Amino acid sequence: MLSLPLRTLAVAICATLMPMARAQSPAAETKPVYSVQGVVLNSLTHQPIPRALVESNSAATLTDSEGHFELSLPEGIAAISVRRPGYNVRGQDSNHAVNVTASTPDLTFTLTPEAAITGHVTLSTGEPASGITFMAYLRTLFEGHERWITANSVATDSEGTFRMSNLETPGLWVVCSAPQEDRDGIRAARSHAPAIVGYPSTCFPGPIPVSAERAPANALTLAPGEQADLDIALTRQPFYRVAIAAPSETGTGTGTGTVDFEIHDLTGRILGFSPEWNFQKGQAEVYLPSGQYYAVANFAAGESFRYGRVDFRVGAKPLTGIIVTPLPLHPIPVEIHKDFTATAQSGERSEFMKAFASQANSPGLNLTFISAEATIGVVSGGALNRRPGSSSFQLSNVLPGRYWVRAYPYEGYVASITSGATDLTRQPLEVGPANSALPVEITLRNDSGQIACTVVRPQSDDPASGANGGEMNVSWVYAIPTSQTVSQIPQGQGILQKQEPITIPNLAPGTYRIVAFDQYQQIDLNNPQQLAEIASRGQTVTVTPSGTASVQVELIHASSASPNEDAESGAQD
Repeated sequence: MLSLPLRTLAVAICATLMPMARAQSPAAETKPVYSVQGVVLNSLTHQPIPRALVESNSAATLTDSEGHFELSLPEGIAAISVRRPGYNVRGQDSNHAVNVTASTPDLTFTLTPEAAITGHVTLSTGEPASGITFMAYLRTLFEGHERWITANSVATDSEGTFRMSNLETPGLWVVCSAPQEDRDGIRAARSHAPAIVGYPSTCFPGPIPVSAERAPANALTLAPGEQADLDIALTRQPFYRVAIAAPSETGTGTGTGTVDFEIHDLTGRILGFSPEWNFQKGQAEVYLPSGQYYAVANFAAGESFRYGRVDFRVGAKPLTGIIVTPLPLHPIPVEIHKDFTATAQSGERSEFMKAFASQANSPGLNLTFISAEATIGVVSGGALNRRPGSSSFQLSNVLPGRYWVRAYPYEGYVASITSGATDLTRQPLEVGPANSALPVEITLRNDSGQIACTVVRPQSDDPASGANGGEMNVSWVYAIPTSQTVSQIPQGQGILQKQEPITIPNLAPGTYRIVAFDQYQQIDLNNPQQLAEIASRGQTVTVTPSGTASVQVELIHASSASPNEDAESGAQD
């Protein structure tokens, strides 16, 4: 189960206020209504934006020619969204939480012009380049590790042009075409010709690196409001017939099970080629241009599941004799030791989490596996199951490979997580063929402490920016362990105007550096330079067993910090 960090509290407030509005009692509907006024500006030029939609759950309006708006809203916290075609709809620019009172000051909202990529495609044959699919890949961080994710997909029009808009910024982007078989080639393939022609998958302005932890030599660096134009030339090339056999299996759609094949490049990207089963020869056949690939075979029969992978290289001729043997995926044993004490007083999870923890067969945690090999994908994880006839647990259907392991306990903290002699807080888990792996052993403790962090504004801030009644500003607080092992960064978030401490619970006893930002930060766990730079701006606090440590830190404006920029430079060193 994936758990991505929340980037803006306003979105969450929107989600909670909507159902609350529908369930209001008659008494709540009698709240006084006040006028909320303000202006919407371009964040780059600071010019007013006319005809921007400003709406809450109870009112909506368009800004006038000077960017002004006025809403009549009931007293209390209101979730307000701002939208306008041509401007980003992601992040905190578009969603706001406002405390509506009789003295609510005039508000200033900003929208950032959207970033976009436009491509102009030509084919080496001179034919129209229509209907060719392009995918945009964004380099991002997931659970502290570099990943490339598919963030946009679009097909060329009749003029061979495509446009991808509303792209996340700042960011590194690579655009790749989907493989395109020539129309005549498709007819030739039906007769099992040794080769056809087509246009291979090509990435612009350069390839995605095979290593997820490295920035590409060529990538599009998009800033807010930036428009990138690509002139893309695709060259027609031979596609050679490749035959892949899966011994002892029955083939697609026959017998007691099915074999599904996928073709990947070395980044882990699925290329979209569709192998077809040749019933006469008992093999899958696919046409591929020259290059390096791997094929994955998934075999399913009832509740049985098998997996196999074979790496191969296609030269300038047809390729036969490739054999992939799907092997059963045996569950990985997981031993969970709860070193709990009756005196633990802090670090409790929510009622929702405690309900899970109290169940008779509950393992007390969830696991997520993040591939340490593939650049694109592979993330797996989810609920642990009780092993038949045993007090221990198991995790099923984890594919062979190397994985960073993340454990999320329902209560307490992870004191250790190992597999044999491998400390999984420092090194990846090795999962061999047929899912062979040493048991994972996890020790949980509940003498966790917590940090109560009070966030204050810098003295250089405008005194009016923290006044009661205006927009509710969110702060993100990070607890960076000072120990050498950093496998996860505990974090919390809260509303600055409430002047209440932000609590980070379930912390292992130890020393932390506490920092607070006004925007969510992507922190690269493999970049010591970035970790050191962020930690240097914080306050040191020591968490004792079952204790609460209090600390006050100054809010850091993301616009004045460069941890993400440091991550980019550090990844390329």
